[in-house]
Amino acid sequence: MKKDGVKKNPLRVIDGGKPADSVVSLTSERNKRGNENRRQLERHFTTYWINTFIEMPSSSESETKNELNSVTMSDLSEDGCAFSILEQSVPFFKALQENQQTFRLQLGFSQDTFIVVGFQVANIIQAMDHSTKPYRVGCRLDPSFAATPAYRQFIRFLAAYSGACVTTKAKASSF
Repeated sequence: MKKDGVKKNPLRVIDGGKPADSVVSLTSERNKRGNENRRQLERHFTTYWINTFIEMPSSSESETKNELNSVTMSDLSEDGCAFSILEQSVPFFKALQENQQTFRLQLGFSQDTFIVVGFQVANIIQAMDHSTKPYRVGCRLDPSFAATPAYRQFIRFLAAYSGACVTTKAKASSF
């Protein structure tokens, strides 16, 4: 198939003469599903395997110590995180955001062990769903904390695990 002395590449022409550039690429869809799987895995880990707490000032006026408040993580990355909070916690996080202060987040991997990582509030938005925790807080990682490398390594582990894990539809049965 020569046209003007130039040989056409038969692999570049598909389905009735349409150029190969118009063929749908599945790469973006695969990447989208990969991201969905990664986020689903992150949520599973942060819901069932990791206890996540934020150190906040005590609500009691007689207490001067900070208290730990549980948060529900909704997203994790090497450079930040996002979590849901109750409405009564919004003023605390808005003050942190306005003053560009760092807060401490504890990731507990067992009952007795945890790492402390610092974050700064980047944004606070009202959740669109009708959840029990109507606000979402997006945060940037503060790299000055000693546990920052461990946190980042954990995020890399989650990404590698979600890319390599195999899911099963079979139900587990007891022996």
